[in-house]
Amino acid sequence: MKSFAFSILIFFIFSGLRPVAAQVSKSDYSVDIAKAEQTRKEFLKTDPGLRTFFDNSYGYAILPSIGKGGLIVGGAHGKGIVFKNGEPVGATEMTQLSIGGQIGGKSYAEIIFFKSKAEYEVFITGRYEVAVTLAAVALDYGVSNDLAYSDGVAIVTKDNGGLMAEATVGGQKFSYNPFK
Repeated sequence: MKSFAFSILIFFIFSGLRPVAAQVSKSDYSVDIAKAEQTRKEFLKTDPGLRTFFDNSYGYAILPSIGKGGLIVGGAHGKGIVFKNGEPVGATEMTQLSIGGQIGGKSYAEIIFFKSKAEYEVFITGRYEVAVTLAAVALDYGVSNDLAYSDGVAIVTKDNGGLMAEATVGGQKFSYNPFK
């Protein structure tokens, strides 16, 4: 078990040594942008109060489909779009590794709101990390009433399907590529 934890630690240390983000063509991401916009609409349909977060945050990232699975050691991966002032400005990918009691697989959507320019700027460096232990709020009607920023970030998730039981430790790492 210690070797798994050590492997995860080594992965996160060395994965931070990636090259500077390259600009990508916005037109190449038209399908991903459409999926992100649809996910935004679905979140707002479930809880219209989230509009305040969309309207008042400095920026946000929408990951429409993150696939997650595990059996003791787990992982997740998904891609999405980063928005500033309601406009798509870049692409992001998330990778998660975890260790602990877990079995199964599922798919979920995630939206990360950045309260101010400071948190947004950290995210777009392409070296942003979130501890999985940071509480992400599951989407439900009225969730926006209790949603609060933690260190300038608020995260909302919505299950897309699957079944997974877990009590794990791990983290999410994000990359970022700005649009041309």
